[in-house]
Amino acid sequence: LMHAMKPTMDRDTWCPNQNVVGVIGGMGPGATVKLFQYVVELQKATSDEDHVPLLIYNNPQIPNNNNAVLQTGPSSVPAMGYTARALERAGATHLAIPCNTAHCFLSELAEWTNLPILDMIDLTIRSVFDMQVSRIGLLATDGTVKIGLYQKVIEQISKELNTRPIGMIVPNAKGQCEVDDCILRIKSGDVGADVQRRLLIEARSLTSRGADIIVTGCTELPLVLSDELLSFCVKFVDPMRILALEIIRITGKSAK
Repeated sequence: LMHAMKPTMDRDTWCPNQNVVGVIGGMGPGATVKLFQYVVELQKATSDEDHVPLLIYNNPQIPNNNNAVLQTGPSSVPAMGYTARALERAGATHLAIPCNTAHCFLSELAEWTNLPILDMIDLTIRSVFDMQVSRIGLLATDGTVKIGLYQKVIEQISKELNTRPIGMIVPNAKGQCEVDDCILRIKSGDVGADVQRRLLIEARSLTSRGADIIVTGCTELPLVLSDELLSFCVKFVDPMRILALEIIRITGKSAK
């Protein structure tokens, strides 16, 4: 019997001389979809061929990053590392992670892959420094807040730029519980008016305490919060949107 030989093709054939970003997704799936939506909507394209090549591994079996940070659950690093290696084998040249809390483990994740990882937190804070604001309000998971993820990056960049650090305002204990509960509800599929209302109350609380802008420091939040909803109280900065713009830039495409 004669067997037909399967055609072979390497990355340079299907995507020659171009960076390809691999997305470690599934944290959660809705946030992964939102990142892809941003990439599609924010780039200039007049045909299918103009769009950004993107590899997405939606792996919702990665252990909860917030529990991992708080040491109330297993480490998420091995599963993220496995996902990163799969994307590397598939032809990715860079990695992106649409999850703020996962960035607490970037240095550990880097040991699992040879690919550079786009740092969404660093990109966001550099953008905020360009805005020349005095204080930011942070809506994020309690793990992100307690470990001081954004505060550490602010300090690093302020030293690099030789400028005064930007102030950080976070919810009080009751407010943080509200934010965490809303995040869990969004993950369960609830993106209704009640979740929006509760998050807007916390956003207003941060602005009343002096925040010039609100950073949506959890990638679930853009699923319910938009420019239209927050425009009446304060400007908000979406790290995942900034990450999408960097994906467009690094792949040699143009943003709108």
